[in-house]
Amino acid sequence: MKEILIEIDRLAEEEMERANKIHPMFHSDHEGWAVLQEEIEEATDSMKTVHIDSEKLWEAVKNDDKEFSCEMAQHIRHFAEYAAAELIQVIAMCDKFIESQEVRNEHRD
Repeated sequence: MKEILIEIDRLAEEEMERANKIHPMFHSDHEGWAVLQEEIEEATDSMKTVHIDSEKLWEAVKNDDKEFSCEMAQHIRHFAEYAAAELIQVIAMCDKFIESQEVRNEHRD
């Protein structure tokens, strides 16, 4: 698990660098919150799909429907991967939120 967390940090750092090339630092905490909220909602939506499809998978397993169970496992995998990517963006936007606030505070001093 430790190796995965290290890799997640690396990916989040890359995502923040990519985002910073496109969008400036957050001008306010309100702006940062809104961007962060959007990423959280997207991750949540993906996880809702994972949960719904896991119930479908369980029904397929109970009914010994091997074809549909594999289809659901593939669907779960896809949305779990998407949720993981969204959560990496959440981490990156948390880091950007903190960094943006630090930069704004430096300019006030």
